Amino acid sequence: MYQILIANGEKIECHLLSLILKKHFPNLTVLPYALNFSQLTAALETHSPRIAVIDLHLPGADILDTLKEIHLQHTDMHILLTSDYSEFQHVKRAMSLSKIDYILKPVQPQDLIHAVSKICTDLDQKQNLWKRHFENSSAAFVSLETEKEDFLSDIVCGKISPQNAMNLLQNLKSPYRGGIFMTFRPAPSPDLPITFPWQNYAHALTTQISHLCTCFGKPYQRDFILCLLPGMSFEQPFYQNWVFELFQTALQKADPSFRCPLLFGVSSVKLNLSDLTDAFRESIIALEHKTEPGFYFF
Repeated sequence: MYQILIANGEKIECHLLSLILKKHFPNLTVLPYALNFSQLTAALETHSPRIAVIDLHLPGADILDTLKEIHLQHTDMHILLTSDYSEFQHVKRAMSLSKIDYILKPVQPQDLIHAVSKICTDLDQKQNLWKRHFENSSAAFVSLETEKEDFLSDIVCGKISPQNAMNLLQNLKSPYRGGIFMTFRPAPSPDLPITFPWQNYAHALTTQISHLCTCFGKPYQRDFILCLLPGMSFEQPFYQNWVFELFQTALQKADPSFRCPLLFGVSSVKLNLSDLTDAFRESIIALEHKTEPGFYFF
């Protein structure tokens, strides 16, 4: 599960410690031991072990003087120092750094087993904590994507479910201060192949816009529909300028080799969430009989 490194100037000592670890910790990977400071730094750089058993008198450097640097370079690593009892007062200042423990020499098997068990338990707890955090984050992301999909479906169907709207806004953690709906499609062009994946381009464009404001969209029939929730980032009387500048910024960041001419139908601003169903219809009406690329406001 975890890698452990033994750093000790005595080869026999390294061998004995290695035997104890392999016998009592079959899930640990015991790395080739380091006999001096140069080998220690090389092994840390190559393997980045989670645990290192380092003798205070490792040849090649003063370990106490270098521990802080080692700790800063390998913040995820637990260090287990070995030394004589008479040196404990000197070791205490090193132990003020986190993730550093101490066992006496000559090292007794039960002391080593106890110390390494404690470290492994700590590592396991932190790993499980991160795993739960990741799973919760992943679940929240899936939930949010589902709520966006449900909300867009409500808009298209002409009736917004209060529960779907509340779930979405709670997950977005953003108060509703007005919304705009857009419908866009490729402009008729003899240079654009029928099979051109323009909706992939629409997704990429939506991703760029999402860095600038809250938005979510999806393909709908032959179009792509997009809901924009500007929040406090625009002033309602100047929403047309805001939409234009928003898309110009996103278009500039889009892959130029993947662009295609688009028609954009833009609704008026809806201050009530339930009115976004009207905004959807307005965005479609704005594109009626339009063939030239550009923005068309309802």
